[in-house]
Amino acid sequence: DDPLIAQNASARHYENVRAGGVIEIPENERWLGAKRRYLRFSEVLYGVDHVIEMLVDYLEAGANRAALGKQVALIVGPPGTGKSTAVNILADMLEKSARPLYMINGCTKFEEPLHLLPRHLRAEVEKSLGVHIEGDLCPPCQDRLKKDFTDPDGVVRWQDVPVVPFSFSKRNVRGITSFEPSGEKSEDVTKLTGRENTGVTQMPSRGYNDPYAYDLSGAIPKAERGLCEGRELLSSDPEVLGVFFSVAQERELKITNSTFPQISVDTLVIGHT
Repeated sequence: DDPLIAQNASARHYENVRAGGVIEIPENERWLGAKRRYLRFSEVLYGVDHVIEMLVDYLEAGANRAALGKQVALIVGPPGTGKSTAVNILADMLEKSARPLYMINGCTKFEEPLHLLPRHLRAEVEKSLGVHIEGDLCPPCQDRLKKDFTDPDGVVRWQDVPVVPFSFSKRNVRGITSFEPSGEKSEDVTKLTGRENTGVTQMPSRGYNDPYAYDLSGAIPKAERGLCEGRELLSSDPEVLGVFFSVAQERELKITNSTFPQISVDTLVIGHT
């Protein structure tokens, strides 16, 4: 009934910003270059309408899966100019969003339920529902689907997997996360992605290919469907920046030269420095 429930993270932010109110700036007042004023931002931030307009254009590009939306948004400016405030406004709108959202019950990265649909059915479902399905199940959900919802004759009962309502919460690290470099390269990556579960990888019977070999507890997996804020992003190690780039460009979480699996990700990466 409501295809927008299945929209991507950028589209969700774009919808929230426009729902907060937008007005056309009269031509004689466009001395800073902006054509529109987004009220949810202008209530708090003054004199930066042109920057906010660029940010909203970026969100619109991501909503439409255009090339611009595959870049990492980076807000640059001196202290006290509203960089963190702009990100906090986006997060606040997520928490107060009225549109319902759902997730696979028990998934640690708040998986989109439509990822349960097998590939051969997606084109038909996308056409009938008017949605676009992008991404795949995380390894734990794949394992659960195989073990708990697959009959002995091989029939997969994906439609029986329980789905529950989902809401964003910055306090509970649910769909809204932040990352700040610490200077320790290895620690930075694990804070961003999650850690190896050595209790599983060191067992001869399980190893690195086990669905639970890695704990998806980093800032990126926990930001699924919402946003991940990168604080002082340019201070991050190049390997950490590479993770951000792959998430923005390819919608995948992957670490170069690592056994960490490639995980489908849908989140807005926005940094400031």
